[in-house]
Parts: sequence; structure tokens; C-alpha cells
Amino acid sequence: MMKGTDGVVDVLPGAPRAESQREFVFVMIWSDLRAFKDFVGKDYTSTHIDPAEEALVEHRLIRHCDLVEA
Repeated sequence: MMKGTDGVVDVLPGAPRAESQREFVFVMIWSDLRAFKDFVGKDYTSTHIDPAEEALVEHRLIRHCDLVEA
């Protein structure tokens, strides 16, 4: 679903590991900050989750980084 969202360049899901079975990561690469803000709104530093998935999430943490190409 997210790969078809305007402004999303790529989506990189990370599965849980044996030592952290209840944790996973979901990295989304956006074309620019404007596209991301258009999707989530002005408060882009807060976590956003679909209300239908709310009961599945115990804890969430969001980090924003700038992509650096090596």
C-alpha cells in the first residue's frame, strides 16, 4: 500500500530478530520533506498509525533522517 503513495520512493521493512521478537522496523524513503508532510500533516514528528492497526502496536518510536548516498 505505501509503495503506491505519492512521494514514497521506497519502503524497507525489517523483520524481528530472535533476540527482539516483538520489534521490527519500517523504513520509508520519501522524495522530500514536503511530500511527507503532505501525507501526514504538519505534525510530522509524531507517530502515525492507522486506527485499524492501533490494537496491534504496543510501542512506537519515530526517527527522521536525511538520506546520505555513499
